[in-house]
Amino acid sequence: MRVILEVIQGPSAGEQFVFERREAFVVGRKKNERVQFPVPGDPYLSRYHMLIEISPPHCYLRDIGSTNGTYVNGKKIPRASLKRLKDGDRIRGGRTVMRLRIETGPIETGPIETGRLEPAEPTSQREVVGAVEQMSKHEPVEPLAGAHSAEPVDPDWDTKAFENRPTASGPPSLRCGHCGGPPTDADLGDLCDTRMIGYVCPECRDKLRTPDQPVPNYEKLGTLHRGPFGPVYKARRISTGKLVALKVLSSNLSSNPRAAKLFLREMTLACRLKHPNIVPIVEMGQAGRDLWIASEFVEGVDGRQLAHRLGGTLPLGDAVEILCQALEALDYAHQEHLVHRDVKPSNVLVSGGPGAYLARLSDFGLIRNMDEAGVSGITRRGEVRGTVPFMPPEQVLDCRFVKPAGDVYGAGATLYWLLTGRFVREFDVLDGRGEKKDAYLVILEDPIVPIRRRDPSIPDPIAKVIEIALEKEPEDRYETAAEMARALRNAVRSS
Repeated sequence: MRVILEVIQGPSAGEQFVFERREAFVVGRKKNERVQFPVPGDPYLSRYHMLIEISPPHCYLRDIGSTNGTYVNGKKIPRASLKRLKDGDRIRGGRTVMRLRIETGPIETGPIETGRLEPAEPTSQREVVGAVEQMSKHEPVEPLAGAHSAEPVDPDWDTKAFENRPTASGPPSLRCGHCGGPPTDADLGDLCDTRMIGYVCPECRDKLRTPDQPVPNYEKLGTLHRGPFGPVYKARRISTGKLVALKVLSSNLSSNPRAAKLFLREMTLACRLKHPNIVPIVEMGQAGRDLWIASEFVEGVDGRQLAHRLGGTLPLGDAVEILCQALEALDYAHQEHLVHRDVKPSNVLVSGGPGAYLARLSDFGLIRNMDEAGVSGITRRGEVRGTVPFMPPEQVLDCRFVKPAGDVYGAGATLYWLLTGRFVREFDVLDGRGEKKDAYLVILEDPIVPIRRRDPSIPDPIAKVIEIALEKEPEDRYETAAEMARALRNAVRSS
């Protein structure tokens, strides 16, 4: 199955783009190497006009506060709303019109291939992009929106690096942990590394599963919280007696065996991370329609909860030490070619007490792998809570582009919040029409609020480190997480 976007009218007419795996990107007039569909020749298109997410066989669209609106089949969609597209839909923005085609077919069962956004045939796209001079900042008010594709960066930097590493050979195939039989309900049998995967066949699952105990071999002791993808339980692993945090991902991936296989394969990369400041994954698997992940249980709270317990913010020394430990975890993961992509206070788990906190990062790879499997997505995570305020601009422009510098940005935004209890930008702002500005457009266009404006007592050296980490362009931030940690510790000593 695949999704095809055909540009049938406008500056890029005749272009055709084929998607066989997940992509999310911004369409707009802005001439930016990370805007995969720049249309600089269309003056009625906003600089950042719409966000399109391709998640075969589905496609979603979100207008991110365009001046002239986005239209689907001639009907204007509400700003900042999510529109699910169907085969044959026509999308208009400015003078550009695109037609969507969704081609379905049998689910592939062979090896999962990495994909890139490329035109279906050689085109003159470089000539189109290069021939148009920088447009005026003024946006004439009239029609609607369009699309074009610039040369993409390699989105699979982390996955490819891991796949090229030699690993110890695991069992030859996945087996039911109860009866020993092969998989019968999902295309999981040819996963190359099954050492961290727990699987129970449908017959055994029916015998073992109860409403109170959704995952065989795990005894649910209570609900910790409900995460963005489903409930998180405090549980006991029956075979070892150890406590775990059991995430049940209510994703219905059993209807898409290829997606389930892709998710489990990609999560094995995160399972290999071994660092004192990373919460280790104990096991993962599939139970009925749900996927699940069991991680080591951490006695303590997350950074958000800790700040709330202390009145909304953390003391400077404790906040910096917690963040530096998280940066050490990120630096290790980056050297292992894995990017977190969702660094925020609630993903920093903290135990111990003042002056002796131990911080550990959780959920490595979860956001990326849920997105890659088509379960979640940038357009569907959408409101100003959780992930969005800590998201670097490049993650909005192209969610698969994010590299280690994106995690450095998330770390800076996390420290900013721990010290001030506020986000790095004002999200409750109005646009030129007096309407609430789209959160993604705020990230792309609005400057950060200097941290000393939030709290003048924060030492200037600390403020400078945070603001370097929050630079809009990735190349202007600290080159590594370790470099940022050193800068923070030096700033504390000089303050």
